[in-house]
Amino acid sequence: MQSSKNLCIYILAVVILAGIMRGDTETPEETRIDQYENYFEHQDIYLSFKDAVDYWLYGFNYDSPHTIGKQCVYLRKQNLTEEQMNYTSNFIKNGTWGKIQYNGTFCLISGVSSKGKERKKYNSINVTTPEYPGAWFMYNLIYSDYHNCSILRIPRMINGSGCMVLLTDHVVKTGPPAPCQAIYNHSCGKYHHFYQIYNSSCKKNPLHQ
Repeated sequence: MQSSKNLCIYILAVVILAGIMRGDTETPEETRIDQYENYFEHQDIYLSFKDAVDYWLYGFNYDSPHTIGKQCVYLRKQNLTEEQMNYTSNFIKNGTWGKIQYNGTFCLISGVSSKGKERKKYNSINVTTPEYPGAWFMYNLIYSDYHNCSILRIPRMINGSGCMVLLTDHVVKTGPPAPCQAIYNHSCGKYHHFYQIYNSSCKKNPLHQ
């Protein structure tokens, strides 16, 4: 776990430095939940993906150029271990189904709470893709109910307070369950608009049905 932890700390430092160099001035959201020990039990990123084969990208609190023109985006898990996860992002663009392969390594961010409690489980994933050689993306889990809803923090967005909401088939048509929605409102939705990607007409690629 130590090597993964060191890698994540390095990447997070680079992300923060990049934001400073860009001169990001957007109002940040409340991020204390990210390292608040009472929520460590909801931040095991392996468990958040363990049972669900697919997760719909319900939406996020920032404008994402990467998602422009894409509809009905969902993540399909290919393989999962306690150390890593490979998956595809599936989407409709210009009326045609497409997908991007991602390879992720779990790691540790904010390993000790403000009160000194040590985190025991990975709470972050560092992702690369053959689509963009040399690029990497970091997603930190801030809350999961381990059944239907997960909220991921995107450090490179909104001064470190970008958020993405993932939902399973069971709840996506009605939206996040109340506890998950409450966490989003408090930690992601005070100052930024929610961009919903999923719509009620979305269906999966016929190859996955």
